[in-house]
Amino acid sequence: MKKNDVFELVLTSIFVALIFTMGFIPQIGFITLIPGNPLTLLHIPALLAAVLLSTKYAFIPGISFGIVSLIQALITPTGLNVAFVNPIVSILPRLLFVVLVHFLFRGSKLLQKFKYGSA
Repeated sequence: MKKNDVFELVLTSIFVALIFTMGFIPQIGFITLIPGNPLTLLHIPALLAAVLLSTKYAFIPGISFGIVSLIQALITPTGLNVAFVNPIVSILPRLLFVVLVHFLFRGSKLLQKFKYGSA
């Protein structure tokens, strides 16, 4: 393994640990203002990981974000959480969201190489 691969693997594991920690500590990852309808802040470390990591590791925090959402919905199946019990609804959109942000960011970095791309 190269030094850069080890660094990205460690950074990926830090983001995954942060997502799981935020997801399971009450009122940090999922903020419940209305009972059964939590707001999430877990997208922030997932988006940071999508921007900072290479394509090889960028999807792993998205999967962990979806898994935490699925587990949270299984723990408290009330309100809108009932819809997230289905893995297609809880994991797949979060994974696609992170992958889309990753490729949009990589594409915007490629645009800077053109003559008027930095504007």
